[in-house]
Amino acid sequence: MFTVKISGAGQWTCDETKVTIPIEDSEGITIRKYVRNKPPEISVDGFILQDPFPLDNEAIAPEKIPGTADLMLESFVNTDMGLSLHQKALAYSHKDFDDFIIVDWEFTNTGNVDADDEIELPNQTLTDVFFIRQTRASEHPKQWNTSYGEFKTDTLRIPTIAYPERQPGAEFDNFGDVVPETGNILYPIHSGEAFLHIDKTASDESDWWEGGWRVGGTEDADVPLFVKHPLQMSPSEWAQNYEFMESGWLPYNGKAEMDPSLVWEGTHHSIRIDDEFFNYKYSSDLPGYFWTLMHMYGAGPWQLAPGESFRVVWADGVGSISRDKGWEVGKAWLAGNATFDGEDNLPWRYGADAFGSELAPTDNDRAKDQWIMTGRDSLHRNMYNAQWVVNNDFNVPEPPPAPSIVVSSKPDQVLVEWGTESESASDFAGYRVYRSVGTPDSTMVLIAEYPGSGTHSHSDVTASRGLAYFYSVTAYDDGNSNVPGLSGSSEVAESGLYLNRTTKAAYLTRPPGTLDEVIVVPNPFNLNAEAIQFTGERDKIIFYNVPGECIIDIYSESGDHIKEIVHDDGSGDQAWGVLAEEWSTTSSSQTVVSGLYIARIEETSNGKRTGNAVIRKFLIVR
Repeated sequence: MFTVKISGAGQWTCDETKVTIPIEDSEGITIRKYVRNKPPEISVDGFILQDPFPLDNEAIAPEKIPGTADLMLESFVNTDMGLSLHQKALAYSHKDFDDFIIVDWEFTNTGNVDADDEIELPNQTLTDVFFIRQTRASEHPKQWNTSYGEFKTDTLRIPTIAYPERQPGAEFDNFGDVVPETGNILYPIHSGEAFLHIDKTASDESDWWEGGWRVGGTEDADVPLFVKHPLQMSPSEWAQNYEFMESGWLPYNGKAEMDPSLVWEGTHHSIRIDDEFFNYKYSSDLPGYFWTLMHMYGAGPWQLAPGESFRVVWADGVGSISRDKGWEVGKAWLAGNATFDGEDNLPWRYGADAFGSELAPTDNDRAKDQWIMTGRDSLHRNMYNAQWVVNNDFNVPEPPPAPSIVVSSKPDQVLVEWGTESESASDFAGYRVYRSVGTPDSTMVLIAEYPGSGTHSHSDVTASRGLAYFYSVTAYDDGNSNVPGLSGSSEVAESGLYLNRTTKAAYLTRPPGTLDEVIVVPNPFNLNAEAIQFTGERDKIIFYNVPGECIIDIYSESGDHIKEIVHDDGSGDQAWGVLAEEWSTTSSSQTVVSGLYIARIEETSNGKRTGNAVIRKFLIVR
């Protein structure tokens, strides 16, 4: 009998043979993936874009998935404590519920301490069992952490929130990983984890709101207490680990706790790190910082007789300003005229008596940072939606399946075609076609709607020549058969934009031209002249009006041959490089430098040069 027993995985190491043992099913699979509908097929100009399906561990099995979730991962793990874990992770494609993943863990006192079916500890009773989790809410190495939900007046339980910070050593305010040449904000994300349900006891499955979340606090990711798996720990480390589960960071390192009168009785929450250390400029300046910040949070205790269980459910989620707003703010910041009219939402270290003048030297910088910080509201909204899902037994309005999609680049149009899978839904009502420009990560804009089942193609003749386009086709229903949504009443549901979104660009081209019509666009090419570049494709140069079959040879001003481009698709358009990484590069994949370049465009017939050629000169400024 153990006075204290610790089981689990460490930050650095785990032991899946003796401590946390994944259980294989009859086919030797340890993690199963179930989907509600067959994933749509996706192709652009003959390129297949969807992942292979099904793999060995995948199946269409809606009957196995709780509620109306679209996807579930499931696995089983035994531990050397005899406490077995049933893991489920759920995801939704509905637009109101696609910014988080719900994780549902059920722990059962089985007494099985290894991988076989034999029960080694059939009569054990586990007392004062705690669940503890160590998490980095962001993969970004430099980020601040905070939390929400410790106070009795809080309406959500979000033990860990990560958000961007200005990077040490940066010569400008790069809060949000803003690209100084374009204003593109690469990292506006607020990410976090939220408790959605904690069983009160093994016999009471109601949500333990008042005190179930027992401990929490932020530390360096490599704090010695939690980096190793249990078999690498000494008995004294087991005792320290368990003491944290009971009483938080205070006994371990003296970290100050929140006012006991403001939090639930018996809970131990450290003061939020961005409040406690507001007088530190960067997270890397914090005492004891080594690598990056992590958050520890836990729940309990539970008493478990043989066969008894408890559940803990949480969400991993994100929130940020919209892509459109991000581009708007980034470009305004680049131009030096960003503004923000809301209340100041920046952390205390941005105050006038702290580091405000250093972290955000100008009003322009400060406005950009304030816009990025509004992503906190989006994270809270998404976590509220996740809580709503759990409160409604995982049922959300269920849209029709997404259709398969085929996109074809053609002269004078981009043709979008889709399948009939969506029409299997009894309340199917129609299709919508969306498009983004320049990158698949930009905003999808509705360009067409087709009620009913009579149309399965759309000719996009509004596309501009030379620009990259990405498409998605959704299906929507009439709402009559759906469970109530966030509004409290039945509503129309639409399949997710990202289920069949294309990630390879399609282009509207023009019919072939003649040699005397060939032009180079843009000319001159200036890397900093964003207004005349192709949206989302900064390095792209196109030869327009070329013959349907030709070879383009590119030379430097000194006569060095740097690139041969074979054009044989029958159109009148040819980019310098088929793939983005090939634009404006030499035959050895080196980016060309500033200078004057000569292109020789020669007609071909059945792949052979004819001798008919024309010369074009163009200037590159990088």
